[in-house]
Amino acid sequence: IEIPRLTRTPPAPAVHTGGGADLLYVSNHSATPERAVELAVATVDAKNTQGQDFIRACALALIEHYENGGIIEDSLDLDAFLEQTCSARGLRTPNLDTLRAVGDTLGTTVNNALYRQQGLRWAADVAGQLGLTLRIHGKGWQDNPEFAPYAAGPLNYADLPAETSRALFCLVLEPYFPTQHQRALDTWVWGGLPLIRRRARDDQQQAFNRWLAEIPPEVDTLDAALEHLGERADAFRRVHDAQVGLHAWDGPGDQLALARQRERQGIGYLNHLPPRYDETSFRDRDTLARLVRTLRDDPDRYEQIRLEQHDWVRPRFSYELGAKRLLEQVAANLPGA
Repeated sequence: IEIPRLTRTPPAPAVHTGGGADLLYVSNHSATPERAVELAVATVDAKNTQGQDFIRACALALIEHYENGGIIEDSLDLDAFLEQTCSARGLRTPNLDTLRAVGDTLGTTVNNALYRQQGLRWAADVAGQLGLTLRIHGKGWQDNPEFAPYAAGPLNYADLPAETSRALFCLVLEPYFPTQHQRALDTWVWGGLPLIRRRARDDQQQAFNRWLAEIPPEVDTLDAALEHLGERADAFRRVHDAQVGLHAWDGPGDQLALARQRERQGIGYLNHLPPRYDETSFRDRDTLARLVRTLRDDPDRYEQIRLEQHDWVRPRFSYELGAKRLLEQVAANLPGA
C-alpha cells in the first residue's frame, strides 16, 4: 500500500497573517563547504586512508563544480558526475557499488549543503537588492560566516506553522520534487506561499504528465501506449525512459503502468504539481528576483496563488486522508471484508 508524504493540516483553511520575515528559510544543512568535506571523510574508517583520500578528492571536485556555477540536482546527476570526475582526474575508480555508496555519502553530507546554500545565496542577494529581510532557522547557521547575519536559531516544529503564516515568502531550496518534500507541503497548508527552486527534473515530470493526460486511461502499460500512439511512439518512449529513475520511490520498470495503478488507487496526483507552479518557482538568482518583485507588488495575485495552491494540496496530502485511505486499503485486502 503506497502512502505519499503527508502533512498535518489545521482544523480550518489557514490564512496568511503577515508580520514576519520577508524571506524565511528553515533547514539544518548549515555546514560550510570545508566542514561538509570533513563530515564526508569522517564516514570512512580512519585506517582506510586510501578511501578517505578518494572521498575527499571527490568532495573537493564537487565544491569546485558549484564554484564554477554547476548544479547537481539528484543522485543520478551525482553518480554521473563522480564517474566523469574519476575519468578526468585519473582517480582510481572503485567498483560500481562502492562508487554509488560514495555518491550516497556525498549526497547527504556535501551536495545537500551546496545545493541549498547556492539557492540561499541567491536569496540573500535578492533580499539585499530589494531591501527585504531574510531569516534562516536551523542549527549551526551562526557558525557559517556567509549566512550568520541571517541566522535566527533553531525553531521547534510546533512553532513552525505560525512562522510560516507570518512570512511573506517561504523558501524551498531542496533538490526534491516539491510534493515529496515536507517543508513545501507544510507551507502550502499552513498559510504560507512557498517559492520553490525549480529543477530540470521537474520539467521532465511535467512532460510525462502531459502524455498521461493525452493517452486514454484504459491504455495502462508502456507496450499498449506505444501501440496506441503509432508514429508518435518514439516521442513518448523518450519521455518515458527519461522518467525511469527520476524519483527514487518510483523504481525502474513501466512508469505508465505505475501511474495508472496510482490513479486507480486514488493517488494519481502524487507526481503532479499544484496550480500556478510556474508562477512560484525559479531557476536562478535573476528569476527569483523577478518572482519576488512581481508577487510583492501585486498582493491580489499573491493571495490568489496562495489560496489556489492551498486548496489543491490540503485535500490530497493530509494525515487524515492518508490514514483513511490506509484503513480502506487494509480492509479491502482482509479475508471476508
